[in-house]
Amino acid sequence: NGGIETHPDYGRAELNLETMDPSLCFVDARDGHLIGQLRLDAGLHRLSIRHLAVDAVGRVWFGCQFRGEGESPQVVGFATAEGDIRLIDLGAEEGGRLAGYVGGLAMSRDGETLAVSSPVGGRVLCLDTRTQAVVSGLDLPVSCGVAPAAQGFLATNGKGMLAGLGDAADLL
Repeated sequence: NGGIETHPDYGRAELNLETMDPSLCFVDARDGHLIGQLRLDAGLHRLSIRHLAVDAVGRVWFGCQFRGEGESPQVVGFATAEGDIRLIDLGAEEGGRLAGYVGGLAMSRDGETLAVSSPVGGRVLCLDTRTQAVVSGLDLPVSCGVAPAAQGFLATNGKGMLAGLGDAADLL
């Protein structure tokens, strides 16, 4: 909600970078009423919240795209229906390698590992959702698609490549 505004008359021009107001909403699927709307710190208003996945304990993980100038903030976080929303610290090296842009998320079948892809950074990370630590990574130029496999994850890119992460690396 409240992400980047575009209009067909202006192509992909981003029209509201100064007034962006991204949020993540929890909505009751039965009747559509708003349970809660969460926002990051006001200083992060150029961090467009996108791409969602739910972990084993019900937290909603999200990936972001930073549309500002200079150094980008962390771009992966989680929210809870109880009102907690936070970005996680991936560290300067791995966080920087995502280049301010998450293109896709996928949750493992047990809900304990999250795959995060960055087509801009050419990097795919796997995070332990319990500790929020990076457990593995893979360089894959123009990577965006990620999906859980029986063990680990599969990742694709815009050049027709398929790669495995974790135990799925042994499948290819």
